[in-house]
Amino acid sequence: MSLEPIDEVFELAQDGRLDEALHVLDGEIHEQPREAELRALRALVLLDLDRRDEAAEAASLARELDPELGFAEYASGLVAMARGDIGEAIGRAVRARQLDPTHAEFVVLEARGRLAAGQWDEVEQLTSLVLSHVPDHEGAALLRTLARESRRGNRPLAREEWEALATQFPMNPLARSGRAWTLLHAGQARDARAEFEQALALDPNSEWAREGLVLSLKARAPGYRFLLRWFMWLGGLSPRARMGLAIGGILGYRVLDSLGEQQPALKPFLIPVMVAYLALVLASWLADPLLNGLLLLTADGRRLLSRDDKRSGVVVCAVLAVALALVAGGLVGGSDTLLLGALAVGMTSITAAGAYQCSPGPQRRLLLGLTGVLVLTALVATALAWEGLTVVVILGVAISSWLTGPLARRSRGVPP
Repeated sequence: MSLEPIDEVFELAQDGRLDEALHVLDGEIHEQPREAELRALRALVLLDLDRRDEAAEAASLARELDPELGFAEYASGLVAMARGDIGEAIGRAVRARQLDPTHAEFVVLEARGRLAAGQWDEVEQLTSLVLSHVPDHEGAALLRTLARESRRGNRPLAREEWEALATQFPMNPLARSGRAWTLLHAGQARDARAEFEQALALDPNSEWAREGLVLSLKARAPGYRFLLRWFMWLGGLSPRARMGLAIGGILGYRVLDSLGEQQPALKPFLIPVMVAYLALVLASWLADPLLNGLLLLTADGRRLLSRDDKRSGVVVCAVLAVALALVAGGLVGGSDTLLLGALAVGMTSITAAGAYQCSPGPQRRLLLGLTGVLVLTALVATALAWEGLTVVVILGVAISSWLTGPLARRSRGVPP
């Protein structure tokens, strides 16, 4: 097999000139049509061009031409990974390793498949095997850290590991993003923002870096910074602990309310605590979409926010704008009816925010439709001075907020 054209293919592919690389490779295949390694390499170039069906055909032909070629199995495994067929990818990687046990990339491919399958211990074993022979293997080091983080669950990221990875592989966007997230967890939003920007410069399509950069921009608001740290701490708790905390908060609020009724002298001390609790509950629903709306006023926000983030900001801010208009009218005209209507309309922003906790689909449409109905009902009740209907709206918001969690889980395919 001629080496010079193959070297040219690799050079062109590394420069991102994939169409030219494919042209050179096809010329070489024309000269050596039964060379399995060329067919396998063609599969990889086609895969980089996102021509997956053609890549699968090329890899299959490579296996037919040489059933004992590990590289052909490896190419087939990469195609399977790209198609989301994790079992097939693992099987091909295992077969490639059987044919050539010394090839590190074959081991790394199996580790990628095991990671996608949630087999953290196997990933650790495979990547440790690679790193014992190739200590500076970037892919193996990242996969091992990702497996360890996945095993940790919702607990904060291991700062030392990500710091070491980012130091060892400063041009890797995933390593830089991981370090940035640890900084964000530590409350160092400004430093995290710089790291996320570097990660996005290395990989403009990195969703992990984009989400982190948006959060670091929001963290410039002092109140949100506290809320972010609260959510990150909450996320580190087990589901049972989070549920216990929520129930404890509700029971605690009712105890304080009852105590205030029985001991009026304590009310001046109890009310601030109760108001702070209610503010935390409201902020947990509305802080993100509100700040999304504010970020839309900036160039960074318009560039970085996802379509869903933009829509949630617009919808929630629009609902609150209607509520503020009613507040202004109530204060100017001295109308308690308008103020009660403002409360009802403002409460519907919780339902609107909850809609964007669901993935796009019927659950989101249900909550958005309910938001529209509740806003319209609140406005009609305000116009007719029908206070009873306004109370019904507030009750509807309470019910919809209770349903949001199950609907969001169902929209993502998560079991109840």
